[in-house]
Amino acid sequence: MKAVLAERFRPILEAKLAEIDRFLTRQELPEPLADPGDAIDQSQNSAASDLAFQSVDLESGIYREVQSALDRVREGAFGICVECEEAIDEHRLEAVPWTPRCRACQERLEKQAEA
Repeated sequence: MKAVLAERFRPILEAKLAEIDRFLTRQELPEPLADPGDAIDQSQNSAASDLAFQSVDLESGIYREVQSALDRVREGAFGICVECEEAIDEHRLEAVPWTPRCRACQERLEKQAEA
């Protein structure tokens, strides 16, 4: 069953990896301006730079998570929580195929991060 599940999600993960790779390849980060202009221009340029860097950072993080999920597919561990080693609910995998944790472990992790 685990192998069937992994093979079902492999193409989805590979497609997501390719999508992020295309995004990161064409993403251009803003260059500092030679003449930063007035305070409003500086503020707008700073906000645009921050947004571009955040976007690249977010996509890079997801890229690593998807790559890790593909590694778990190859190792035969896809669909198994990296924390408790229980099966991850199929509905959760359908929503976020690269998730490394079951819902209970993910919620526990998020609560720890909030504290």
